[in-house]
Amino acid sequence: MNTTLAFVSFVFIALLDVGFAVQAQDLGPGFHKIKDGIYTFAPDQATTTCSFVITEAGVVMIDSCNSPLDSRRMVAAIKKVTDKPVMFLIDTETHADHTANHFIFSPPATVINHEGAGEGMRKVIASYKLMKSLNPEVVIAGHGQPTTTIIFDEYEGFYDLLMKRVGEMTAQGKSLNDIKKELKMPEYADWRGQDRLGVNVDAAYRSVKK
Repeated sequence: MNTTLAFVSFVFIALLDVGFAVQAQDLGPGFHKIKDGIYTFAPDQATTTCSFVITEAGVVMIDSCNSPLDSRRMVAAIKKVTDKPVMFLIDTETHADHTANHFIFSPPATVINHEGAGEGMRKVIASYKLMKSLNPEVVIAGHGQPTTTIIFDEYEGFYDLLMKRVGEMTAQGKSLNDIKKELKMPEYADWRGQDRLGVNVDAAYRSVKK
């Protein structure tokens, strides 16, 4: 599995029985139909995933896509499925590739972002265990195409090992800059997004130092 090296946010939506017949291929390249009324836009493993869910009250968006162009593709796709307005836009995290294009949907959509988004890595690992325990049929990650619960095991393994190595290097008296220069994760060399390793080291270091 080609996995992207990044903090991964996951969204679980309770599906309402709304019954839509539009297929993913009708919406354009990169779209995936999860179930009736639930669609994601994930053209590859690196691009930020954005999704929408049709409810009886209106449309719920999850993240506002990687770029204004992708956001406008999402707007066009929603209009092909329903004439209901986008009522809510849920942020799965605070990074700009998930939030920078809110202006396309809000107003009128209400933006929802829980306090404390981007918490410490230990909480991230705990959240993977919790979400896996829910035994979802489909997992929509913050980047990449729809997958299964195997992604929780992959990311948990990565972050456990990263925390161990950062902890060991911190105990040796190494600074954050030294750790960033010296730390290697060869077990995950085939993962995309290697340029994001430094961000993950930052988060692991903050968790270790608490």
